Amino acid sequence: MNKRVFQIDQECFIIYVEELSSKKERFLRIGNSAFLKEFGENLTFVTLLSKIYPGDPFHELDIFRPDVDRKIIGLRDITKRFLYFLKENNININKVNIVYAEEAGNLFKEVKSEEDFLKKIEHNKKISKHSFASFYSDGNIRIFNKNEVIFDLLESMYNKLNESQEIKRLAYYFLRFYKESYNKNGIIHSNGSLFVFSENNFACITDSSSWVKDAVRVGIDPTKLDLLYLTEKTTPGVLCLKSILNRDKDAPKIKLIHNEKIRWEKLLSPDNVLSLNTTKKSISHKLGNINLNFKEDKITISSSGYKLFLEINDTFLDKGNLIKGKYSESNIKKDLELIIDDFKKDSITLYSCNPLIFEKFIDENNYISKFWENFPVSVLKNNSLNILSDDSEYSEDFIPDIKSLEFYPKLYTETLRRINSEGSKNISDKVFKEYSKILKGFSGNEINKNTVIIEQILGYGINEKRVCARDFLGSKEITYFNEDINPFLNFQKKAEKKEWLEMQDEYRKNYRKNIDNNAANLIGNRFTEIIDSKQFYIEERERLKRFMESVIIKEKQKESLERAKKQKETGYAKDKKEDLDKTRKVVETFETGSFFEKLKNKKVFFIAALFLLALLIGLLFLLPFNFNKDIRSFFSKQSKSIYNKVNETTKKLVLDKKREDRYIKSNNSENIKRSKNFKFFMTLLDLLNLTNVVAEKNGYHKIVEDFEKPFMTGKDPDWIYPGNVLNMPDSSRITVKKGDNMWKLCETFLINQINMHEVEIQGLIEKNKTGEISMEKLREDLLKIKDESYSEMLRDFIDEIVQAKDSDKIEIILQDLK
Repeated sequence: MNKRVFQIDQECFIIYVEELSSKKERFLRIGNSAFLKEFGENLTFVTLLSKIYPGDPFHELDIFRPDVDRKIIGLRDITKRFLYFLKENNININKVNIVYAEEAGNLFKEVKSEEDFLKKIEHNKKISKHSFASFYSDGNIRIFNKNEVIFDLLESMYNKLNESQEIKRLAYYFLRFYKESYNKNGIIHSNGSLFVFSENNFACITDSSSWVKDAVRVGIDPTKLDLLYLTEKTTPGVLCLKSILNRDKDAPKIKLIHNEKIRWEKLLSPDNVLSLNTTKKSISHKLGNINLNFKEDKITISSSGYKLFLEINDTFLDKGNLIKGKYSESNIKKDLELIIDDFKKDSITLYSCNPLIFEKFIDENNYISKFWENFPVSVLKNNSLNILSDDSEYSEDFIPDIKSLEFYPKLYTETLRRINSEGSKNISDKVFKEYSKILKGFSGNEINKNTVIIEQILGYGINEKRVCARDFLGSKEITYFNEDINPFLNFQKKAEKKEWLEMQDEYRKNYRKNIDNNAANLIGNRFTEIIDSKQFYIEERERLKRFMESVIIKEKQKESLERAKKQKETGYAKDKKEDLDKTRKVVETFETGSFFEKLKNKKVFFIAALFLLALLIGLLFLLPFNFNKDIRSFFSKQSKSIYNKVNETTKKLVLDKKREDRYIKSNNSENIKRSKNFKFFMTLLDLLNLTNVVAEKNGYHKIVEDFEKPFMTGKDPDWIYPGNVLNMPDSSRITVKKGDNMWKLCETFLINQINMHEVEIQGLIEKNKTGEISMEKLREDLLKIKDESYSEMLRDFIDEIVQAKDSDKIEIILQDLK
């Protein structure tokens, strides 16, 4: 990543461009983060907008500063929608300067390719001297510094984990357990959401703010939904928004159905969303072989002779809620009931995270034995089960012993649901209640903990002559992780590095030893990736803070140089003349009578001054000691008082002149010592930091300007003599020789340290290239060197290496230094 680009959080980028416009428009912001508050009110941003909304657009309501960050740039469509969103949430944008990218000046309308565009920039004298942003219809933003591309949004987002990748990766991870079921027609309940599927087409009916996680937990990619129904209480989050925004560009519009006004709806482009309100009219949607109908607070799902009716209320998808339904038998409609993760007499349990398939007929007579035949040997062995050849052989053992809590060995053939719907129509209420106690808290997640996914078949039993449910193995053995510890269900932004480390430790203690190696590697690697990313963002924020400090110093130096140049050409400016006049008046207040008026001639002035000085010294020697002490004290106080008054108006001029001299010296390449390999040198920040460390370590005061020295405590670091011994930061000792000064000694120390560190760095890089050490070990050792170094340039260089993904990237960085 370019040194001017800072990724301070998962999807928040700060880009420095000094040639964009004014000083207040040098830092561009794409995306957002709570960490922006670390930089205070002094750092202002120009906000660049993309239709993919890096960061969290809902977070803008907390961090957007209309009185500070007064400029927003973006394509007209996305910018207008974003402004509407801010207004709807009571953000005052009256002072914000809005720039539409299309209207800011498109110089190359005829350009057809990126290569042509870059060539034209290179040959355009006006543009090649400036920085600018380029906005693209796919949401990408590229930043050009003169004719060099220094930032590409889409490319940068995919260098580190982001929500879009997270969602797709997680859905794919779980899909392998469900893909055979989704080829059919049915429904699946997941936490607070109900998903309807038909031949790999999906719709979501949700009462949950976390419906995206509900989807991916059962292997459904939320970016591929055909329809999304949101209840009034469903509060959207960034995952919801990104799931809609990150749909394939060729995908049809998603139908977004709701009853109430959605304040964030305007963030979505009408190009990929069809927003429908059921209070205005009934809405129908055909999903493969399933028909969906929405009318005010009622939803109907129809397929294969079944109809399910959902009454929208505050708990309609919670555990224990009933889904009413009807089915046809010999052209006679009969009632049926599904109950979510619970048990009720004459109801069929809909287990969460387990598909319920709609079938017209079920004609298998030996589904129990076939079911068990599909189980892995390890599961059968753990449960001490014997597979019987005929279903009738299970009859004596069909109803489990109420006194026994050994539930799992008979989990699928002896559930209360089967007893209720298939085992006996005359089961007593007392027995039913006893079984309910045994199964209290049982849900589809409990089935998954038993290491299988079950496919539930809802159909008309030919032999039973009524609707029933049968269970079939829907997949092979799975690996189950508690949601609190499963890193796939904890998106990066939700926890900081310390919390991720704690979760990783918990995973290693409790889970890794109990799961297969492939899953262990998958989860373990993911923890490592996220923790590395968190560390990267921390270092990026620190790098930005240092960079801001250096920018401020360099600006002051530049201003001083420009002032000096102007003064040289035109003399003192009016304000400087006024400062000198004020200084002259202060001095005149201490002049007495006409004596000083007569001292116009310089020779007369110096003769008189010497005479008065000699007379004063003589008087002091003649007076008693105590009186001398009082006189000296008096003169000292008066001189300091006069000094302070004069200094107030002259201090800034002197300081600027000193800084000008140092700046000129540090930029004169002939006077700079450079390191052997990378040609690094001591920067102005190094000068300030390192010399002060050495000075204070040896009992001197900090490096200050001459006019500040009378008010400092400690020895003057500018007065070191041959023979003095100085203790350096690494505890080495240096004996001062004739011609030495503190600045030169520190420069020699720093260059020697850089040379030593360069050898260590090159050795580590070579070991990594040959496979002797891993990238993780390389980063760890480089960060140790960074902690030791006093060189700003070397620390920045290490930051670049640490951010590199592999040895090829490192080689490119090294080539840039040659």
